[in-house]
Amino acid sequence: MNERIKELALQAWQRTNEQVSSQKSHMPDTVISQDDISDIFEEKFSQLIIEECIQLVVSSQHKNTIDKYDEYFNGFNKSLIFAQYRIQQHFGVNNESTI
Repeated sequence: MNERIKELALQAWQRTNEQVSSQKSHMPDTVISQDDISDIFEEKFSQLIIEECIQLVVSSQHKNTIDKYDEYFNGFNKSLIFAQYRIQQHFGVNNESTI
């Protein structure tokens, strides 16, 4: 498995544990099943992968352009911004959590 995927999985487990601990501290009598924990992990892991993809798109934008290529880079950057928007919309990711 890709090292970055392993890192994201570890981060997702950490976030899952934090959420489960928080739920247990706020509602000590609540029983959280293994299926519930798996669902939380899957959601956290998916969010992290999507955010990573969006960050890759955002970081691909050209910051410094040469005057004669401004129109090209502006179009390229607009395409990347649109790709970011479409990924967020498709997966229902909140804008504040990605940039």
